Amino acid sequence: MRNLLILLFTCLVCVFPKNGKCQSYHVEIEEIPYDTLTDYTSLGLEKAAQTPLYFVFEEEFEFGFEFPYFDTILHSFIFDNNSTGYIEGCEEYPMYLFSKHFRLHVEKEPVANLDSDFRYNHTEIDGKKVFIFEFKKVVYEEDPDRPKFEKNHFSFQQWFWENGDLEIRFGESFILPELYQPGLGIKESLSGNFYPFALTISNYSLNENINISGNLNDNPTITFADTWSQDFPGITFIPEKNTVCRFRKNPSKTDDQSPAIAIPNMVHNEINIPDDAIFQNYIIYDFLGNQLLSGTSKNINTQALHTGAYILMLLDKTGTHSYKFIKV
Repeated sequence: MRNLLILLFTCLVCVFPKNGKCQSYHVEIEEIPYDTLTDYTSLGLEKAAQTPLYFVFEEEFEFGFEFPYFDTILHSFIFDNNSTGYIEGCEEYPMYLFSKHFRLHVEKEPVANLDSDFRYNHTEIDGKKVFIFEFKKVVYEEDPDRPKFEKNHFSFQQWFWENGDLEIRFGESFILPELYQPGLGIKESLSGNFYPFALTISNYSLNENINISGNLNDNPTITFADTWSQDFPGITFIPEKNTVCRFRKNPSKTDDQSPAIAIPNMVHNEINIPDDAIFQNYIIYDFLGNQLLSGTSKNINTQALHTGAYILMLLDKTGTHSYKFIKV
């Protein structure tokens, strides 16, 4: 396994875009062996029982936990076969997770099992909850009347971790040169032009955007922007098998804009948030961005924390407010 390649825009110190706001994520590229889901729910089979158009979908999925996404908390999202995610009420699709027009390839009727499939699972790994969605040997084709399974298939997964990290894991892909040109992307059958894959995430307000373009395996370009655009530069090379692209959630910057709540600088075994403080959830991070504690109580037990510096995030309808403290 090659060494972890970290494209670190934020770690102990935040990097600020031109609007002065701390970035919500940094990007990491890593190599991890790809494992297809063996314990899963087949969305393809579910859809086959409902409609003849089971090779496409748009469904709402529950995470099964509170998922911190930029400055809000999600319990579910709407996902489709184009690998785009939608948050109810948002003006645009804020998630483009290696997006293209993907469909299932089905050779037999009626459908008994699917090797080409949309699969998902709620599980727990090393004590951390995660929702995994897999595109298993799906077909790229703009024109549904001209399937080319013999010429292309893709396998990749999206991992949504309870600490807010979001991963795209790439399995094996097969495509003939007539459909793919490295550096340009994949061919659209109707126009004959080549287009990149979209790999970008945005917050609900669309004023914090992270776009990845170029080649994930060779110095990709990571762009932070405060304006949303549908004209993404995009991924122009198909990622190698076992490549993982991770949007790592950063703790928010502690600044003077946070409400004046009396959070102690030094903490022993408990943080007592004032009764008049209004918030929905709290999250405690270390300075590497690892989520350690979360909940809704105003009396936070910190006995499990080691001596050191931490960030307490309080999330409410107006956004995220952060406070730095030291466990002694």
